[in-house]
Amino acid sequence: MTDEENVVLARGGNKAAEEILLNKYTPLVKAVAARFFLYGGEPEDLEQEGMVGLYSAINGFASGGASFSAYAYVCIRNAVLSEVKKSNGDKYSALNNFVPI
Repeated sequence: MTDEENVVLARGGNKAAEEILLNKYTPLVKAVAARFFLYGGEPEDLEQEGMVGLYSAINGFASGGASFSAYAYVCIRNAVLSEVKKSNGDKYSALNNFVPI
């Protein structure tokens, strides 16, 4: 089955199709997350955000445009970048710049 067919099945509640997509794209999530640094966080935190992006890709994919793999890459990368940008914002500056006593 193609990724697009698995997406349709996964949206319909087929857990096996969803599991196939998750297993197939987990290495992509890890590869994208490895390119970024989350100040004050662990690499697994970015991988988790990437998995959220993958779930978003599964739920938001519309056939007729780009392939699912291209769409998934963009969703994963955007989720990881969003978390990196959020952690570097002013709201978290006190946590990122603390000095131990």
